[in-house]
Amino acid sequence: MVAHFRGLECAGCVPVTRRICVNARAYWLRARCAWRLLPHGLPPWQTVYHYWRQWRQDAVWERMLTGLRECASTRRSTSPRRPDWPCQPVGRG
Repeated sequence: MVAHFRGLECAGCVPVTRRICVNARAYWLRARCAWRLLPHGLPPWQTVYHYWRQWRQDAVWERMLTGLRECASTRRSTSPRRPDWPCQPVGRG
């Protein structure tokens, strides 16, 4: 799915991988913090924001989520339903 993203190289910039940019966005969503408060281990907030905004304008996030939903629905319809927890209650001690 990440293949939809554009290259992240620019003149005079330190190259940033797509994965790091996606990880920074995931951190931003989880932390619900301001862009400026991204940790130092991630790219500068300006870089992450720039690509987030560009991908949002190009509808990359919508295409990616649509593809993930299609994969999930295909996987659900082709695999037998398996319970997420044991069916038999566990006895106490």
